[in-house]
This record gives sequence, C-alpha cells and structure tokens, in this order.
Amino acid sequence: MFVEAYPLLCSLIDQEKDIPERQAFSIFCLGAYYYFGFGNITEDKRRAFELISDAAEKGHIAAIYDLGANFYYTGTGTNQDLDKSRYYLELAASYNLPRAKNKLLEYQDTYQKKR
Repeated sequence: MFVEAYPLLCSLIDQEKDIPERQAFSIFCLGAYYYFGFGNITEDKRRAFELISDAAEKGHIAAIYDLGANFYYTGTGTNQDLDKSRYYLELAASYNLPRAKNKLLEYQDTYQKKR
C-alpha cells in the first residue's frame, strides 16, 4: 500500500490497522504529503483527497475539517460541493474545533448564495 510514496508512513499505516484512530492520523499525514508534494512525493490533489477522506471516515477531526474547508469548498481533488463542505465543517465545529467555527462564518455568504 503506497510503498512508493513514503515508506515510514506506509509502514505505520499497515502496523496500525487494528488501531483505527492512530491509523487515521498516519493516513492524514500521508494525505498532507500528497497535498503539498512533500519529500519525494509528487503533488497529487486527487490522491490527497482520497487519503484525507479515508482519515475522516475513521474519525480524524482535522481530516473532517479539511474536507469541508479545503476539498469540497474549492473542488480541490474532487468536485466542488458546497453542501458537503458545509456538512463537514459543521461536523468539525460540533467537536468544538475553533477553526471550523471560524471557517463556517467566513463561508456563510457563499453557502447562503447557493440556496
């Protein structure tokens, strides 16, 4: 699994398969490597979206935030979807993530215009 990308993270992801919350963090980190093109990894927003989505499904709050604030809002690595953007930001805000609350306020006009 992703051995060509970043061997240490890939090893952690494999080792942590029985500890989903820890594995989610490692997957999130690998997603960041693809998003920014860190190290020897070529930037790939679509792959970053897939990894961040996987981490979010495992309950990683920062990944949930990123789906709403970055990927779905702008259409980076996926189709733009303001409903999903709002959903994920509201979910992250429900866990008292301050930046999610701030981003919801920042995006409020865009969400309202969509309706």
